[in-house]
Amino acid sequence: GSTAEATEPATPTIAVLPFVNMSGSEDNEYFSDGLTETLLHRLSQQAGLRVAARTSSFAFKDKDSDISEIADKLVVDNVLEGSVQRAGNQVRITAQIIQASDGFHLWSATYDRELDNIFAVQDEIAGEVSEALLGSLLASGPEGTQESGGTTNAEAYDLYLQALARNRDRTERSLVESERLLRRALDLDPDFALAWSALAETLMDHASVAGMDRFEVEEDVLAAARRGVELAPEFSRTVTTLGHAQLFIFQHLSARETFERAVSLNPNDAWALSGLKDSLFSTGDIAGAIRVTQRALALDPLDTQLRLNSTYIFITAGQIDRAIEIAESVLAEDPDSVNGLSALANVYYRTGGYAEAVPLYLRVLEVNPNYANYMLRIAGMVWELGQKDLALQWVDRAAELVPGFAARYTAMFFCTPPAARCAERVHLMLEGSPEDQAFGRAVLAEHREDTEEAMKNQLEVLRLATARGSDFNMTMHTAHAARLADALGRPEQRDELLAPLIEQQEREIKAGGLNQYEHFYLAQAYALKGDADRAVEHLAEAIENGARYLDWYRNSGFFDAVLDDSRIIELLEELEKDNEREWQKVKGALVAAGQIPDPLATD
Repeated sequence: GSTAEATEPATPTIAVLPFVNMSGSEDNEYFSDGLTETLLHRLSQQAGLRVAARTSSFAFKDKDSDISEIADKLVVDNVLEGSVQRAGNQVRITAQIIQASDGFHLWSATYDRELDNIFAVQDEIAGEVSEALLGSLLASGPEGTQESGGTTNAEAYDLYLQALARNRDRTERSLVESERLLRRALDLDPDFALAWSALAETLMDHASVAGMDRFEVEEDVLAAARRGVELAPEFSRTVTTLGHAQLFIFQHLSARETFERAVSLNPNDAWALSGLKDSLFSTGDIAGAIRVTQRALALDPLDTQLRLNSTYIFITAGQIDRAIEIAESVLAEDPDSVNGLSALANVYYRTGGYAEAVPLYLRVLEVNPNYANYMLRIAGMVWELGQKDLALQWVDRAAELVPGFAARYTAMFFCTPPAARCAERVHLMLEGSPEDQAFGRAVLAEHREDTEEAMKNQLEVLRLATARGSDFNMTMHTAHAARLADALGRPEQRDELLAPLIEQQEREIKAGGLNQYEHFYLAQAYALKGDADRAVEHLAEAIENGARYLDWYRNSGFFDAVLDDSRIIELLEELEKDNEREWQKVKGALVAAGQIPDPLATD
């Protein structure tokens, strides 16, 4: 015993391959896949065992890959494979562990069971697999079914697995169907925790795919996610879903606590780690986000979405080349990957490479013509490059699809000072959420030059967002309130609003934030306070990192106190020339894509 303790045996590692459906019908594929997935999750809860994540294991489904090749790609020593045969309420599961180095069978077993006891069988298999690999029965986590998120109702379980299979298609139709199946499962067993969590996930996916307003589904998402945790509080899957629900409604601090709990329950859960990375990032811990990203990628090396989601973290940490390399590696595997094209476009967009970003966004719009968010990004880029009429044409295209969202985007980025044509669009916000309404009223009041009324509404936006626990766009709204306080001649109120904003941005820079946004907000804040030296320092950094917002610097009111400083004048004149050069390249891309007429082709 003492030698073993001295040399710390390596953590056993295993990948669970999709169990083969032996039921004689492809219609039962969802069942074998779903069973594999729940078993994989059970195993990943076992302390002392590292399990390759689902996405990476399922990448080998229906592929005739060699066990040693699979183990090599997933960085594991063992592979669990098996088959599922189902007839009526009976199920036969065979399972075996193969040692990758020599193909040796470490363990195998066959289980004949009734379906209504399926979660107990999965616990049994997970226990025996752990025993085979770890030498002792590590039944960490609750025994039985109810506490571990499951159900004893065979029909409810079957509907749940069908819903999971539909969810993976991620089309609007498949997600509607998935929701319907889950609601039926929950009618049959209202205490089926995993079905509640899956319902929350399906509603979030549906909102994203259909471009719905989050406010419409927010309450349902949170209620379903919370119910899952109430029923199975020790199960990392339900806790992780709640974290994602909190991220979904921009409660980044609550989400961070929830994900930390999920990871403590299951340190091997790549999905929990992925959520933790997002919440650390959103709350300004860039270095922590990068550490967690590396951990998640090690567990799930073949998860394309996880790789792509990590790109914005590398951008923030100033590792632009790494972000581009990841997105390009996905496009090398699948040149038409919409997610790959989007990720690469986003890297360029966030770093001021508009001439590279625009053609990529146009390619995404060819595949998905309803991607309104990218129409608005193109609008924002051409606006910043001085093409306001063209920008508003792109806003109009987006507004046909998502009027409320387009109005909010216009209010945030194009309405300073609020031109008449912006004000027309902002009226739509008066039909939105309470926060949208208050922000819309603030913008319209400013358009009428009623600064007092604008201030009252801007403070109301901050109050509502704080009450909701949402910290998304708080920096922007706080900055606007400070600008209005300054315009009203209230320097104390201005500085009181700016103090936490400055502290947060400085903290993010110390934590490894090396992108344009922290410097942009600090430049604004110091300019408002009339501190020209620090405004110049941060403005130079922001522009260097891609903040091409010439119109904003000159006309938003944030920089009025320092606009006559010779250093600022020089910075903005340089930016103007650079923007003009960038516009010529963007114009070429828009002409080539047939989005604007070719100036040489006209008489």
